[in-house]
Amino acid sequence: MAPKAAKPAAKKPAAKPAPAKKVEKKAAPSKKAEKKEAPAKKGDKKKESKKADKRSSRPSDAKKALSKKPAKGAAKKGDPKKGDKKRLKKVSKYAALFVPRPRDFSIGQDVPHKRDLTRYVRWPKYIKQQRQKVVLMRRLKVPPAVNQFRYVLDAVSKKQLFRLAHKYGPESKLARKLRLKKVAEAKLKNPKTPDAPRRTQIQFGVRPVTRVVQRKQAKLVVIASNVDPLELVIWLPALCKKLEIPYCIVKDKASLGRLVHRKTCSCIAFTDVKSEDKAKFQKMLEAVKAKFVEKYEAVRRRWGGQFLGVKHDLKMKKRTAAAAAAAGNKEGAPKKARKAPPPTAAAAPASS
Repeated sequence: MAPKAAKPAAKKPAAKPAPAKKVEKKAAPSKKAEKKEAPAKKGDKKKESKKADKRSSRPSDAKKALSKKPAKGAAKKGDPKKGDKKRLKKVSKYAALFVPRPRDFSIGQDVPHKRDLTRYVRWPKYIKQQRQKVVLMRRLKVPPAVNQFRYVLDAVSKKQLFRLAHKYGPESKLARKLRLKKVAEAKLKNPKTPDAPRRTQIQFGVRPVTRVVQRKQAKLVVIASNVDPLELVIWLPALCKKLEIPYCIVKDKASLGRLVHRKTCSCIAFTDVKSEDKAKFQKMLEAVKAKFVEKYEAVRRRWGGQFLGVKHDLKMKKRTAAAAAAAGNKEGAPKKARKAPPPTAAAAPASS
């Protein structure tokens, strides 16, 4: 009998094929990326730290640095380096407020700096007249009687004179009040008390000084140099010279005014001094006589003024330079030979 054929094995249901996963193709790493991924050496770290130190600390630069986008191969914002962390902490949130802005001084913009505008000030009329008068006194020809008030006593002699005059100045209102009070109290106690001797003091003002000069009681007359109008005292030096009383001119009327408790004073006169001050006063008289009394005749003939301005001086210098240059050119040029004069009738030989 023929052998039985083997039964075919039962076929198992085929398993469903798994869904195909999307395979991403990895790009081959470039040489640049390999270099970046390579571990940094110790020397490289030091260089990076130095670069970080050299970065600017200005707030505007920090703002720009923060606003820049990182490069493709750079690390993300979430993973800053150690050096970057320190730098980011230093930047203030108000950095954008303090950005340096250059000033613009054009019209309607920033307020310009303060300047010295003295030249453009409109001064009061009396100040303007004073300055014009000074200019005129320098430019015009000033007569000797007015010009003598330009020459004043030197500073050292003036200091000694004022120190001496301060002792003989008139008493103030308060000092006079206290003195009269003491006299009244003494009179109440004893009505027969004698009056105190009169205090020696300087005379001040035009009228009192003129009176003591005319009576020849004055020993020294002191006149201010800047009295306005000058006609008040312009005649006083001539009067003192005529009556042989020493005088001097000092600067200025305000300093004389302080001696007599006034704002200004035109002149003062010494009538007497104490025995203790006579030696000092005699030295003062010698200095005054040498400066003013002995030089009176020379000063009486000396005119003043005629000091011209800077522009005029420059103009005259240019003229003199041009004249000198022209004279030099003429001297350098060859001189022309002079023609002999024609013979006169007297010089002609007598013909036979």
